Amino acid sequence: MTELNNSMLPGELIITDNDQLYDCFDPGEYDKVFLLVDEHTEELCLPALNSVGALPESRVEIRIPSGEANKTLENCRVIWDVMLENNASRHSCLVVLGGGLLCDMGALSASLFKRGMHLILIPTTLLAQIDASIGGKTAVNYKNIKNIIGCFNAADKVVINPDFLQTLPEREFVAGFGEILKHSLITDVSLFFELIKTEPLTAKAISPYLLESISIKSEIVQKDPREVKLRKILNFGHTLGHGFESFSFRNEQGEPLLHGEAVILGMIGELYLSEKLCNYNSAPRIALESFFKKRLIPFCCHDNDAEQIIDYIYQDKKNRGDRMIFALPDSNTSMNPEAEVVFSDVRESIIHVIEFINKKDH
Repeated sequence: MTELNNSMLPGELIITDNDQLYDCFDPGEYDKVFLLVDEHTEELCLPALNSVGALPESRVEIRIPSGEANKTLENCRVIWDVMLENNASRHSCLVVLGGGLLCDMGALSASLFKRGMHLILIPTTLLAQIDASIGGKTAVNYKNIKNIIGCFNAADKVVINPDFLQTLPEREFVAGFGEILKHSLITDVSLFFELIKTEPLTAKAISPYLLESISIKSEIVQKDPREVKLRKILNFGHTLGHGFESFSFRNEQGEPLLHGEAVILGMIGELYLSEKLCNYNSAPRIALESFFKKRLIPFCCHDNDAEQIIDYIYQDKKNRGDRMIFALPDSNTSMNPEAEVVFSDVRESIIHVIEFINKKDH
């Protein structure tokens, strides 16, 4: 159990297992407890909480359908309606049992209801455990633009249970592992080359790296809680990644990308930019492409889609006016958190990623 003292970090971070979940909550602190789940976490993760009596029987459950299409203000309204109907107050608590989507949306809903209520996050996916639940960022998508409506709202408590990782399909592991690799690439390239050798990609193989990855993000957030400068390095892979992710929401020729899958594509493209603009070593990009070429889902994208992807990138919240801002590695030991990149170079990097997408299964 670790006490964290930064306003954008959780008040308390607990790493536990199924058997010890009952020690993580004191329902008597709150006048009402609300539990936010989706159909997967209700079936696969909630029984572990129920079996040890971790949550009060009097809780009010709210279910939101899984899937990125449901990360909307409309579903925030669903949450608020249930709270109003059940007389929630600022002394009530919203417990979120879910992946990054539910953590982001639940945290936003809790921050706005009566100007803020208590919040406990129980992240159930790898990506949520090492990234989405740490750092106080909340958001929903709007008009297919990723995370465009949001605010900062750190949870009172984050409970990380690695046992939940055993419930995940392989695709979720791939997506989460991309964020672990991102944390290593921006801080310790030698760790990246150690991690990229991980085989097979299982909960048992990844669990030893959870605390290290959480610590990397926490240390950066501690130094720059509101993303003035240093914290922007955590956006590596996200500017291009959000462009591909937003494009995938509207692309009717295939399944939408998971956030972590889009970040992997974004890292490949942004490493390509660093090689061209900063003379960065090509070895990390080549290693990423080799590791993920058979692990990412088939995704339909062609050269003539590049302009539409750039249109989404122009909407990225990190940009300034018409200038596209990237967090790029500029040497093996440093990151430039505010690299300005011109249209032609962004398009070239997108074309490189599209070529990777279209050849990775051959």
